[in-house]
Amino acid sequence: MAMMVPDPDDMMDYRVIDDPTSDGMNGNEAEAFYGASAVEVDIKPRKSTEDEDELKPTLEGINVDTSDPSIITFLTTTFKGQALLRRLDHLVNVCPQLRAEAYLAMIDYITTSTNDVTSYMALYNDLSKRRGGNVDLVQKPEPFTLDGHVIPAYNTVWATTTTTAGINNIDAMQAEYKRQKDEGVKESTRRALHELIRAYVDMGRIPEAITLYSRGMREYCTSFKHVVEMLLEWMTLALHAGSGYHYRLEQLLSQAERAIAEARESTEAKAKQGAAPTPPQGSPGGTVVNIKQLIDESQCKITILSALHHLINSRKYRDVAQKLINVSFDVFDSSDLMSANDVAIYGTICALATFSRTELKERILNNMEFRKFMECDQRLVDVVKKFISSDFSAVMDLLNGFKNELQLNIYIAAHVNKLYSLIRKEAIRLYFFPFSNANIRTMAEVFQTTPEGMIEELAELIFMKAIDARINAETMEVTVNRYHKRGKTHEKTLECTDYVEAMTNAILLRGWMQRDALVLGDGKELKATRRRPIEDPDESDSAGYNAMDY
Repeated sequence: MAMMVPDPDDMMDYRVIDDPTSDGMNGNEAEAFYGASAVEVDIKPRKSTEDEDELKPTLEGINVDTSDPSIITFLTTTFKGQALLRRLDHLVNVCPQLRAEAYLAMIDYITTSTNDVTSYMALYNDLSKRRGGNVDLVQKPEPFTLDGHVIPAYNTVWATTTTTAGINNIDAMQAEYKRQKDEGVKESTRRALHELIRAYVDMGRIPEAITLYSRGMREYCTSFKHVVEMLLEWMTLALHAGSGYHYRLEQLLSQAERAIAEARESTEAKAKQGAAPTPPQGSPGGTVVNIKQLIDESQCKITILSALHHLINSRKYRDVAQKLINVSFDVFDSSDLMSANDVAIYGTICALATFSRTELKERILNNMEFRKFMECDQRLVDVVKKFISSDFSAVMDLLNGFKNELQLNIYIAAHVNKLYSLIRKEAIRLYFFPFSNANIRTMAEVFQTTPEGMIEELAELIFMKAIDARINAETMEVTVNRYHKRGKTHEKTLECTDYVEAMTNAILLRGWMQRDALVLGDGKELKATRRRPIEDPDESDSAGYNAMDY
């Protein structure tokens, strides 16, 4: 790529500010100390580089080195159901040191708290593959040792008994659902169908439960409460069922948000009229449920699901941050989706990757609602403050401390490398902002890499036009291209002058050609613009003029 070489005469007017490595000042401090630069830095404003970045989200190659059992304890006490099983399964795939303990936790939870024979059998089939050989631990149950831990034998008695009881229960519920459907009472039909779906979920037959939702659950919902609960459960199951069902989320989210908006408008209209809110139908024991609280709680879960959709399906990290920073701490209760700590981590990391420093200060640090989530981990507050103050060495230290925890988190694990890359690129761009030159070796120390690696990162940013600079590999310096404001103004003025002159000449030329009938349009224009012979003035003109008067 050709380098732009500045005019030596122009360079004489530059006031060069070197990278202040000796006094330890950061970018903001240096700018305050030296004052505003006499020349303009041609650095592009922050933009999303997600589409340009070839680093795709993936779990391949993730191998977390930790043996802290408190991670499993935290998961088992925070989550339940499919949310817990999926997170433990993720732990099995990315952390070999905790693999055996995660398997044991799944076995214990399934056999004591669920009737999920489907997941139980899938777990032992996976163990059979990890053990190697041709031993099928389901058909030939026997205990074996994995990473120093004894894995109990497949419990055939429990599996058989639970399967038989579950099938009988489902048959009875199907008969009840059919009877209620034939009688035509919507509320009873909805209740019977909901119980049938929960029975399928409890047995781990998630695809069949989703199929029942899609076959007409909506037509039996007679109130806002039932509609929203149905949509929330449907979306949660689609999220847990795997990537093959994630495509449903966008459409379901639109329906849920529309239902919330209609319910809120109805409530506000009744409040203006002075009427009491109508309690949702089917409320337990006839108690009046606060409709406003129901709307707020439902909106919170919808926001969480929308953020996960943007993260998993569309990888719109800025949208993820914007969703999560607006979650209300007081009504948050989504243990089947995310913990409060997850909200803080996802929101903070995605904001660092996509927000400007001004936005970080106003929308993160000054956001009292989101700060309640961030209080779960003081490191999140520290990393945002360090980023805003341009203490990028501390930012890199804090992010490195987070990395293992993020890779153990099921939804964000595949995006960690890409998010860190976006944060790092923005940090390097901001590092240059107050200065004209920077020492590459010093930058390598700040950003915790080698000088060669630093040069590669700088070259990539220059190629992406995130910064306008040139690298001198011989002196190990990088210099930001700066341009005179006066010179740029002169250039723009000359461009405008040339444009006006060209347009004026074009207009005059066209006028002359039309006068001489050299510009022809369609037939109507041709007839109207055809030149006619000029007749001499009538000598009998009442004004008394003749041709010589002209």
